[in-house]
Amino acid sequence: MKNTIQHFLFAAIMLCLFAAFANDAHAAAMPVGKPVVAEREVGGGHLVFCGKTGGKIAKKDYAGKTSLQIEGCPGASETIIVSFTLEIVKGGKTTTLPGTSARLTTEMVAQLKALSSGDSFEFKKMVARWPDSKETYQVRTEKFTVS
Repeated sequence: MKNTIQHFLFAAIMLCLFAAFANDAHAAAMPVGKPVVAEREVGGGHLVFCGKTGGKIAKKDYAGKTSLQIEGCPGASETIIVSFTLEIVKGGKTTTLPGTSARLTTEMVAQLKALSSGDSFEFKKMVARWPDSKETYQVRTEKFTVS
């Protein structure tokens, strides 16, 4: 019985010793201080156009619409869209138009108006920033298909 208790205590001490080193190793691997956000990382927000994040969209739902929004993260309504590329695929031909704000240009609206069922468009490389920061991040976007 005395031998069993000694083995149990030895095992308990060894377990505590290994646990102590394991915790120190884990703590040493953890970053210290404020996390750094690299410029152009993908943020938590996603693009919303005409109330949709992507997928099938009827031409009447987006006709004449010019504003882009970001949703899905705290403070998204204050986020400033810095740049994006609108890629339009009409009849197999791709057209790319640059944008520099949360509004579509008149050329973009005209190109979207000319789309037919089966054509698609996507806002790509969308970059945004917080109003009080110069650091930017990419916004998640999805493809829209005209139905």
